[in-house]
Amino acid sequence: MFRGARYMDRSAIYVDVPAPPKVLSPNARSHWAVKAKAVRKYKADVAYLAMNGHCPGWDHVEVRYTLRLGKGCKRWDGDNLIAAMKSGLDGLVTAGVLKDDKHVQVMPPEQVRAPANPGVTIRIEQLRLEGR
Repeated sequence: MFRGARYMDRSAIYVDVPAPPKVLSPNARSHWAVKAKAVRKYKADVAYLAMNGHCPGWDHVEVRYTLRLGKGCKRWDGDNLIAAMKSGLDGLVTAGVLKDDKHVQVMPPEQVRAPANPGVTIRIEQLRLEGR
């Protein structure tokens, strides 16, 4: 089983989760029921890994994904990775880390080789809005 971690610095929360299954990619050609089951499981997995202590319930945030590629894994197209992580973002809402996903700015993902520790690090930073 993947051992997730959640940690915080002064301005951001980091959540380590497993990489999304390939069936969640927009380019995957699978039966709708198979994809629906994968969406439910990945959302629940991310919510479980993100539920660790204090949940800030932030509203306006910037999200960055860092995909850590394991040995023999191919790079993802950035847009496909963002789309595949949608159910993970919903899991963060379920965990209470985010209030909702209406005001989320998703930045271009980064991909690095990490054969010993594959997965995704989600960095969530609260945006400071002028006039608030």
